[in-house]
Amino acid sequence: MINWQDIEDLGFEAEQLASLALTLEDAVSYGPASAAEYFGAFSILTTIARRHADKLNVMAKAEISKLRE
Repeated sequence: MINWQDIEDLGFEAEQLASLALTLEDAVSYGPASAAEYFGAFSILTTIARRHADKLNVMAKAEISKLRE
């Protein structure tokens, strides 16, 4: 059965990731450093986004498996 709290938590996490991405975009566009200096932050964001996607995939596969039973 779908755990709606987990879904809500993932939605909140997705909003935070989107906000972080927009902040980084603004920093690259208007910040005092060069785009290359922001590369580390984008690397971290990518790692966090991949983990988020993995959580979604695990949840989706579990629900699909339950539906097939």
